[in-house]
Amino acid sequence: MTTPTSSSPLWLIDLDNTIFDASAGMFDAIHEAMDTYISEHFQCSREAASERRSAYWRRYGATYEGLWCEDGISPEAFLTATHAFDLTPHLVVEGNPRHDLEQLKGRKVLYTNGPRDYALRILKHFGIEDQFEAVITSSESFRLGRWRAKPDPLALTAICRMFHVKPSDCVLVDDSLQNLKCANQLGMKTVWCTGYRQRHGQGGETRRVPWLSGRVRHIRELTRLGLFAQPRPAPDRHAARRRQQGSVEPHPNGFLR
Repeated sequence: MTTPTSSSPLWLIDLDNTIFDASAGMFDAIHEAMDTYISEHFQCSREAASERRSAYWRRYGATYEGLWCEDGISPEAFLTATHAFDLTPHLVVEGNPRHDLEQLKGRKVLYTNGPRDYALRILKHFGIEDQFEAVITSSESFRLGRWRAKPDPLALTAICRMFHVKPSDCVLVDDSLQNLKCANQLGMKTVWCTGYRQRHGQGGETRRVPWLSGRVRHIRELTRLGLFAQPRPAPDRHAARRRQQGSVEPHPNGFLR
């Protein structure tokens, strides 16, 4: 586990399978829409479309980045078309995310590979829009001449600069070990959120990962990690001498009592 520091943290919190249970139906709906878009664009079977989607996700961290890099497809057009459905039936959550986020001290930023409209609709549904200082999505991921989905070290470095913090003062909370490993290599603290993945048998949650700063099943457990300790008060060098001399102690208002 990481040694606590005295700095105020910047929490970079993922959305899908971190704040809500995207594996309960949301991912299936998105993947179906993506496969339809790809099969229509390339005039291929849905099986071939699914294989292309999965391959790009593994290679780039997000399907939209692979489609842009290798096929010249606009991420804005692709993400708009594949997230234009009613999200409500797929918004499954455990507990009260608003209460959980309110208990978490420090600055909070939502950081997701999903498009902006998608993220904002989900935040509004759960009533947690005001819990985040900023929302960073795929819609804002074009940097230095290319689209940069998680995990990308230049994107994470840009976020640190944007909020005027050192990487060591940031915590990435995510369900993806690939994303967390990238953050760890930059010096960020990393917390693996595994509960929703584990619920759907997606595996890997029991393995030992020594570079992680922490592991939680749910965001409500973040406050228990103690990643950032409060600064200790400066020692009173004269306290022992006063006790020996029987000195009176000052009143809080500055008067002797």
